[in-house]
Amino acid sequence: MEALGSLVAFVVGWLISQVTKIFTEWIQLGKISGKEVFALLVKSRSGGMPSGHTASFVALSTYLGLFEGFNSGIFALAAGVAVIVVYDALNVRRSVGEIGHVMKREGKLKRVVEGHSMPEVVVGGLLGAIVGIVVWLVAR
Repeated sequence: MEALGSLVAFVVGWLISQVTKIFTEWIQLGKISGKEVFALLVKSRSGGMPSGHTASFVALSTYLGLFEGFNSGIFALAAGVAVIVVYDALNVRRSVGEIGHVMKREGKLKRVVEGHSMPEVVVGGLLGAIVGIVVWLVAR
């Protein structure tokens, strides 16, 4: 059940965060097009509230910590990857996104890959922890 539970936690964390982005964008903009919904669900457009990358990896790490123990090697591996993913979302991809917006204004890019703000990552982390706990409770 560990492998299936891990996969379920990861996918559910991602799916809930992506669906949540649809509602947060709708609330912010007052409308959202079908093309934007498609981009959020299928193309995994980056950026936005909450961080799907963070939610997925925190859900996976939380599930594995509860299932295998927080002192297990597999939890340490999952948590280490989660830290790298969160760092990347906050720093590397965010910086690339800022540069991308400048290049887009100059007509050199069509699509910009965005990173996440600290609040987006924190909410993604909280969502992921809740998903990991719920999946573990259901799976035991």
